[in-house]
Amino acid sequence: MPPTGSRRGFNHEMSPNTFFGGHPERQEWSCSLPPPCEKSCPEDVPTAHEDSSGLGRSFPHPVRDVGVALSTPSGDELLESLAERVVEAHDLGHNRAGQPDVLSIGFSSTDYFGHLFGPDSCEVADGYKRLDQTLARLLTFLEKRVGKDALFLILTADHGVTPLPEVSLKRGIPAGRIELGESTRRAVGRIGDLSPLRQRMEFELARHLGVREDASTPLTRTLILGYREPSLYLNHEALDDRQVRSASSFLKSYLLHVEGIGGVYTSREIERGKAPESVRLSWRADRCGDLVIILEPGWIEMGGTGTTHGQPYEDDAWVPLLVWGAGIEPGVVSTTVDMARLAPTLAAKLGLEGAGFSRPEPLPLSPQR
Repeated sequence: MPPTGSRRGFNHEMSPNTFFGGHPERQEWSCSLPPPCEKSCPEDVPTAHEDSSGLGRSFPHPVRDVGVALSTPSGDELLESLAERVVEAHDLGHNRAGQPDVLSIGFSSTDYFGHLFGPDSCEVADGYKRLDQTLARLLTFLEKRVGKDALFLILTADHGVTPLPEVSLKRGIPAGRIELGESTRRAVGRIGDLSPLRQRMEFELARHLGVREDASTPLTRTLILGYREPSLYLNHEALDDRQVRSASSFLKSYLLHVEGIGGVYTSREIERGKAPESVRLSWRADRCGDLVIILEPGWIEMGGTGTTHGQPYEDDAWVPLLVWGAGIEPGVVSTTVDMARLAPTLAAKLGLEGAGFSRPEPLPLSPQR
């Protein structure tokens, strides 16, 4: 058997026989909220939950393999267990003064089941209740291992999430779904495999540029290369620079008349500063597309069921922030802070020199009185 303190040993425990054999409770994700479970999520719309993982749309959820378990709270529990092993194996936190260890942990199962069920679901409520217990285990372990005075912890998230459009509509809030992406692989798909909106975009652009296309045209020959939220990429192998500029302007005008789209910015506009700050700060010319598409509030780029994130609105941009540990007084900072200020905050705490921060001022770590 591999050494229990190593990553190999941990991976051995993730084999189906070991994972499920000693933990029958992992074979089903049941609601741990006060009964009846549905009382905790009265506005949820379970029919809009995503079922692609095999978990089903409502409690109890069968967990048939380890991969599926990652989309349940068990995934975060497993990561916490691995984090403890890493701390022990590398003896983290026992360096000399001025030589701190930095451990970054991403509890991603909340993201996975958040996409499947949405923020107003019993599943997300139950998942965060269990995550709170998982975090308590980790902090208790770290306190016992190195002592609270040797800890500095930041707990936050990289994004929020948009409610299921069906939930928003139930509340009387305008919302909807829009399909700009591809549901088939580019190497084997054809235009006819795309969503109706993407087909119309492709055919209208082809007519604008005088190119002949139909539903049987392979995706390898389309004028629009693809969409990765929030960027739309044109096929630069099929279009010269003049055609790219013409196509960008045409598609911007076309998309601004599509329900659910609130703004469209071409790469030239962004490079010249003619776009909102949220767009400019997330822009990289070598990676981003020819157009950036901003949806209306409440709308998501996702067909059918489930939800996603990626838009510059409060439900997506507002995230929790907790700072805890040595030298931190208990209290609340009530002012709005920018999460980009985490970078200079960590740099200052670790005694590192840094430059070029988009938000150079560190976070206020003392509560307001």
